[in-house]
Amino acid sequence: ASGPVRDEQFPVLAFGKRDPDIQPGLLIPNPFFISPRWWDQIAASSVQESTLQPWYRRKNKLLFRGACGPGAHARFELLRIRDPHNLLDVGFNKVDGYQSIEECVVDLANKLNRTN
Repeated sequence: ASGPVRDEQFPVLAFGKRDPDIQPGLLIPNPFFISPRWWDQIAASSVQESTLQPWYRRKNKLLFRGACGPGAHARFELLRIRDPHNLLDVGFNKVDGYQSIEECVVDLANKLNRTN
């Protein structure tokens, strides 16, 4: 995550910032590093919840959703793959480090085009 990008009317907390001298928000420790047991409990709960849905009733799809931000290259490249059998459910559901998803996508495309 690149961190907060604009001042808000409420306190903003962040695990990290790309430019801490100019970005708003208060840096806080990542809870995973404070208490790995907390993360273990979340993971165990997710596994337990997943057992309630048998494999034969699940959709045969890859789900890869998340923020459009500086580290979203893999998700962006998956979005560009032709999917004739509708096996991919890939997308951006929020923005991180940019003013809009559109701005992020343009930047990711420009970076990808420079490396190809």
